[in-house]
Amino acid sequence: HYVAEPLGMRSQLTYLNEPVSLCCPATSEFRRIFHKSISEPSSADSTPIFVYEQDTGGDENAQYFLFHNGKHTKLTCNNKEKPPAMHRSWTWNSTNGSAAYSSNERDGACFDLYIVRAEAISDFVSSKLARNEKENSIALSSSLVY
Repeated sequence: HYVAEPLGMRSQLTYLNEPVSLCCPATSEFRRIFHKSISEPSSADSTPIFVYEQDTGGDENAQYFLFHNGKHTKLTCNNKEKPPAMHRSWTWNSTNGSAAYSSNERDGACFDLYIVRAEAISDFVSSKLARNEKENSIALSSSLVY
């Protein structure tokens, strides 16, 4: 739910079939970079932007999605040639807007740390929005990390 002001009315943001297991609001630095990247006016800064984690049917193979302007953009996906990967512990860097998370995408047994630049996330999302792409053909983690 989103509440725009103290004691304000709440409005539901996610109407999904599966529960959300983690929600990380975007930092002000990420918001600045993101709005600049997708050419939005600064007035859009009041709209909620966050990353949330969700699995499918309780399979514990959590994926990350970016919520922005009522849209859900999938940031991670499972490689069809490998066993499903888990993604955990998304966190934002408040200084430069980058993000970090862990995933066992590489080999299924070990969790690696991924650090993603804010510009890479913005470019990834804006290119998906431009193509009106529903599902990922590429995973953020495999192509846009430091």
